[in-house]
Amino acid sequence: MRDLGERLQLAAIETAGLLRTPEAVGELRRLLESGPEKRPRRAAVLALARIAEPGSRAPLTGFLRDKDEEVRAAAATSLGRFMLLGALGEIGDELARVAEEALHMAWYRAGEPVEVRRRALESLAYSSMPELPTLIQNAYFDEDELMRQSALFAMGRS
Repeated sequence: MRDLGERLQLAAIETAGLLRTPEAVGELRRLLESGPEKRPRRAAVLALARIAEPGSRAPLTGFLRDKDEEVRAAAATSLGRFMLLGALGEIGDELARVAEEALHMAWYRAGEPVEVRRRALESLAYSSMPELPTLIQNAYFDEDELMRQSALFAMGRS
């Protein structure tokens, strides 16, 4: 996937995600770790979430600390799929717990941009953590309009 032109590369990444191709997990991980381009890296994070294999969760939690804010936000959004699958009982509790902990840390990380924090909140809304109502309430009264929108979104999921 790395040797293709960007448009073709994006199409291949999206297709791998839509088809939930577990064989693509290794290549998507390599792309995330070595790819310099933002759009393919962000697309790879979203594709890994669609595949939702246990092997794809590990890179997603790690990319919540990526240097690129957009990749961190995509990772936070993508971990929401694991939160949902955990809430539905379709994946093990341990996988969902690891995703929840990573999202929780992203929410509280000092200096984390609003885009990453709001995506973390939206994904955390699938959890049953006791402090979720407080997180949503704080986001609802935040001065940032996008954060308030995410609070409403989280209310709908919880």
